[in-house]
Amino acid sequence: TPGVFNNVRRLISYRALKSFPLVALVTISEAEVYRHANQNARIYWGIALLLTVAILIAIGVGARREHRLLDSIMQTKAARDALEQSQNRYAMVEAAVNDGIYDRNLLTGELYLSPRWKGILGYADNELPSTEQVFLDLVHPDDKAAIADLRRRCRERPEMAYHVQDFRLRHKNGEYRWVRGRGRTFYDAENHPVRILGSITDITERKQAEEALAQSQERYKLVEAAVNEGIWDWNILTDEDYLSPRWKAILGFADDELPNVASSFFDLIHPDDKAAATEAVRAHLEDNAPYTLDLRLRCKDGSYRWVQTRGTALRDAANRPVRMLGTIADVTARKQ
Repeated sequence: TPGVFNNVRRLISYRALKSFPLVALVTISEAEVYRHANQNARIYWGIALLLTVAILIAIGVGARREHRLLDSIMQTKAARDALEQSQNRYAMVEAAVNDGIYDRNLLTGELYLSPRWKGILGYADNELPSTEQVFLDLVHPDDKAAIADLRRRCRERPEMAYHVQDFRLRHKNGEYRWVRGRGRTFYDAENHPVRILGSITDITERKQAEEALAQSQERYKLVEAAVNEGIWDWNILTDEDYLSPRWKAILGFADDELPNVASSFFDLIHPDDKAAATEAVRAHLEDNAPYTLDLRLRCKDGSYRWVQTRGTALRDAANRPVRMLGTIADVTARKQ
């Protein structure tokens, strides 16, 4: 109960003690009460302020963390998009050039073999592990030493950074296919090799064609040696004219001294024999007349030798001449 006691406004609490003729009285001044209340209010206000600051800090930290998380998510997405684009480029390059791509990390030993790389050898992507040992196991035994030597030179000589090598790899069916490997070695600041990137191209058909050509040329040489005549092969469509080494030797030329073109033959014909030679070729190509002719050809030393040339034309489905093959024999002694 509020009241004045000892000339001071106080809050008074009292209680009558019934068992005793006494009254218990407790007083406290209002100023003291308000002082304690203000102190408590300041404490509560300070606590509230601290809590508010802590909440704001927590909100700020949470916002920054959320921002970093969003940045991280965006960066991850960007990295995935970039990786997908890079993989798509790999696939598009492979489709465009029909080559298989490889990427070898020399520091970690990791090796990437693209799906097309494996497809050249008849494998699906998941059928062939991308490991160094798998690659070495696929190399033809006769080519292993050349591959090892190339790798050694690339390690030791930075000027060998770009390299090309033909070798054989074992196909899934057990056969070997010829490939042309093109690669580039990358070096660190101290010229230590750290990575090799490159591709392989299937050149089996070209190698087979080259082998067939070599065998054909070998047969030409055997025929020439047997009959002692020079062989010629005129491609009428391209005007290329193969003149065998023996053909040129009859006139005193080395193989590399006379180009393999039709004009090499016609330019060497004696002026008095040019008309007859031209007519003989026309009659054979247009009228299918036999092509056999004696004429003089100029030798390297300027003299002329008599030769007998014989040949026949090959024709396409429409009976058009596309090629003409034949021989020349030195008949100078007979003519004399």
